[in-house]
Amino acid sequence: MVNIVERTIQKMRTPVKYLNITRLSEYRRDAHTMVYTSRQGKLLTPDQQMRPESFADCSHWCLPGLPDTWNNQNDLGVQQQPTNEFLSRDSDKMSEDCHSYSSAGNR
Repeated sequence: MVNIVERTIQKMRTPVKYLNITRLSEYRRDAHTMVYTSRQGKLLTPDQQMRPESFADCSHWCLPGLPDTWNNQNDLGVQQQPTNEFLSRDSDKMSEDCHSYSSAGNR
C-alpha cells in the first residue's frame, strides 16, 4: 500500500510532501492501547486478549507519546518548501533515535 502511494505522489504535478510514519510507529509498540484497553471500565480478559481482531482498540494511542512525534515531524515538513519527495528518510533517522531511546529503557 505504501509503495502505491509513493509511486502516485512521484507522478503528481502538484508538489506534495509525504511523511511515512509506519516504520517510526513500529518501534513503539507500547504506544498503542491495543489489547491493554478496557471495555465498560473492565480490562479485557485473557481470552479476549488472545483474539485482538475482535477486541483490540485500534484507534487510540497513549498520550503523550507517539502522536506528538508525528506532529513534530509533520511540523518540520510543513516548514520546508513543497516538493514531490518523501520524508521517510527523515522518519527513518527519527525511528533509529526512538529505537535507541526505547532500548536504553527510557520512556
